[in-house]
Amino acid sequence: MHEQRGFTLLELLVTLSLMALLATLSAPVFSDLAMKTRLDTATDQLHLAIRHTRNAAVARGTPVVIRAKSNGWERGWTIFVDRNADGRYQSGEYRLRTAEPLPTSITVTANAGIGEALHYQADGGTRRPSGSLQMGTLHVCRRAADGAIRASRSIIINASGRPRIERADMSADGTGC
Repeated sequence: MHEQRGFTLLELLVTLSLMALLATLSAPVFSDLAMKTRLDTATDQLHLAIRHTRNAAVARGTPVVIRAKSNGWERGWTIFVDRNADGRYQSGEYRLRTAEPLPTSITVTANAGIGEALHYQADGGTRRPSGSLQMGTLHVCRRAADGAIRASRSIIINASGRPRIERADMSADGTGC
């Protein structure tokens, strides 16, 4: 007896059609997952940089600043020891870290309490160079190609300088982002 092995042409076409249908249906899910991962990664990078700044200020016993690059937080940031406590990086000050720009689909906005820089003191608290208390929120948002906000996170700096991440409520008008 002769055994027959393999698939018929009809069986092969049906299998390929089902695979194509499943791939088409799952593509948006994987795209959303990749975008969510980008948002979470960007939020974690900024949160860890803020925590590093705070820890460095306490460990060194001197002011340490994390400052957004000139075009905004999503363009990256610099962490440096602020010897003269003016909040600006000068050539004589020690740069601890710099960050590369975030993906183009990610935007970061800071409220007036944060602005362009966070100034950590030796006790781990945040104070502006003028001596006033500094606290506020950084909004990390993921925008779609059409500009609509798809998801957002908030990094909240409290009165003692401790940062925390919260899932932000998305408003229809994009408030915060």
